[in-house]
Amino acid sequence: GRWKHDLFDDNANRGRIGQRTSGVNTTTKLLIANLDYGVTTSDIKVI
Repeated sequence: GRWKHDLFDDNANRGRIGQRTSGVNTTTKLLIANLDYGVTTSDIKVI
């Protein structure tokens, strides 16, 4: 048979399209570590 991922259901978020949070501003930080020495700041900004 054909492989199918089970990470999420495509239909689960259809009812939520267009909804927003209740005006709360949130900040998300991404910790990047253990990089090759050749990786530059501009490379990280692309991510």
